[in-house]
Amino acid sequence: MSTLAERLRAGAAHRFPHEQAAVELILDFHEDGGRWSWVSNEDFTNSCVVDDDGTSATIDWDRARAWYNSQDLSNTVDSLRAALDFAISLGEERFRFRWMAKSESDMLATAAARAINWRSR
Repeated sequence: MSTLAERLRAGAAHRFPHEQAAVELILDFHEDGGRWSWVSNEDFTNSCVVDDDGTSATIDWDRARAWYNSQDLSNTVDSLRAALDFAISLGEERFRFRWMAKSESDMLATAAARAINWRSR
């Protein structure tokens, strides 16, 4: 049997790029290079991950948003909490990337890069 990460990647493979990016962020984001990620949080995975057929899995973004909103994450590192919130926002299509022209999505990416890179100036 494959790992949850492999099943989630398989489930996202034929979805829109914003969903693929959301799954990758949930799988790969680690605070300061640590090993813990949201997929190692059993409460999150039991509440939000749907194992489709044993070979693929998906994240139910509505459940993920409801889970996020219902949790007391005040003891969670800010970067982990922010990454999950952003990933869910991508997955639930909050930013409407599917409907944007490339030039519009490029402007959003540029704005995000500016916000992230403000310290390097």
